[in-house]
Amino acid sequence: MAKQNPPLIETVDLCKSYFNDGMETPVLFDIDLTIREGEFISIMGPSGSGKSTLMHILGFLDTPTSGSYLFRGQKTRVLHDDELARIRLCWITSFFHCSITRPFLHLSARREG
Repeated sequence: MAKQNPPLIETVDLCKSYFNDGMETPVLFDIDLTIREGEFISIMGPSGSGKSTLMHILGFLDTPTSGSYLFRGQKTRVLHDDELARIRLCWITSFFHCSITRPFLHLSARREG
């Protein structure tokens, strides 16, 4: 049996709620996720299902309300801001901007050739 790459990202019972005027709005419920080095994944779901919230947590732009998030085997709650910034710079990339830039890239390619 082939050896699997170690987990790059691992969440266990990850939850996220927002609080406004004393009211709790739960958004993510008990997310268990393992992403190994070299894997490509897609997070899909209807509008309002928590995709962006999950991506913000995985990209260290937000923190979970409860549960655990390990990055390369290390608990992320103990990481300092400078460590999180280094991880964002070196490891985490999200392409939210692609849908905006793609028409311009295509137009540029037509002009040049």
